[in-house]
Amino acid sequence: MKVIVSSRDEVDISNILHLKAISLRIRLKNSQDIEKYWNDNAERWLSTFDIDDAICSDLRDRLEHVPKEAEGMFLYAKLVLAHLKSFSNIEDIKAEINNLPAGLNAAYGRIIGRIKELSPGLVLKINPMPSH
Repeated sequence: MKVIVSSRDEVDISNILHLKAISLRIRLKNSQDIEKYWNDNAERWLSTFDIDDAICSDLRDRLEHVPKEAEGMFLYAKLVLAHLKSFSNIEDIKAEINNLPAGLNAAYGRIIGRIKELSPGLVLKINPMPSH
């Protein structure tokens, strides 16, 4: 029997499977796809603002490093963009771009913090992701 297991690089999974499976790392192989996803979606988002070309160009320059920060994780790029889309003020967006979350768990935390800020009466039940 052959089985395919797909996951992020998790220590507990690697420890169980390291002698029984072949490990394929796709992190470096999908960086161009993440960059294309990011550029297309960030550009579409930026086009919704009524701002001059210089400000738009400045935002593009500030955002160009995000695909590299994703470290092969589409979800990181998607979460960061969703978080940035929650702001409507250009100065707030610039401040967030200068302080982007480091990693997927931090991106989730930032979004949850923003939800709590926008909806203080909302109660969220969240199961934290294990960190290693």
